[in-house]
Amino acid sequence: MLLRRQPEARLAALARAAPPAAVVLLAAGVFLGGIPYDIDFAAGGFYARLYSALSPWIGVIEILAFRLAALSVVTAVLLWRPLQRLLLTRVSQWLGRVSFMLYLVHVPILCSLGAWLLVRLAPLLCYNAATLLVLPCCLTTGLAIAGLTTRLIDEPSIRLARRGGDAGAAPAAGLAAARSGDAVTAATRNRRCATRR
Repeated sequence: MLLRRQPEARLAALARAAPPAAVVLLAAGVFLGGIPYDIDFAAGGFYARLYSALSPWIGVIEILAFRLAALSVVTAVLLWRPLQRLLLTRVSQWLGRVSFMLYLVHVPILCSLGAWLLVRLAPLLCYNAATLLVLPCCLTTGLAIAGLTTRLIDEPSIRLARRGGDAGAAPAAGLAAARSGDAVTAATRNRRCATRR
């Protein structure tokens, strides 16, 4: 009886510890993922002090920081149900669907629209206020263009590639059967492929 309760008690303790551990892992992942590539040591700041303190291990940190960040965030998602539910919402699913096209269009948008707006607004406002106006405009534009290009370019391309892959699978299967010595099966598959075309 005592042996049966111990695993259940351990599982219950792990279930209670999972959400706080997930929060710590999520915070660590965001922190590690936010380490800038180029740190301005002259300006000081938190990352500059941290980088200087950890300078003997910097090579290891540069290699591991982003990997540990990704591992921390994924582990946090696996441990914490509210975070899983957040990632299963329609908005999160849509962002995941358009993320590749957003990755492709964000730099041209920032370098064209963002730069143009910043040059126009910075003399009228202070630089920081202009930046606060420009970034939401670029984000909205980027999401709109990413959604449009996902629907018009990315998803049709994926469908086309899948159809092309299916059409190429049957002749390849016939060739594999012919190489294995099963000529009757190969001839049958080749006839089926010819009738499909």
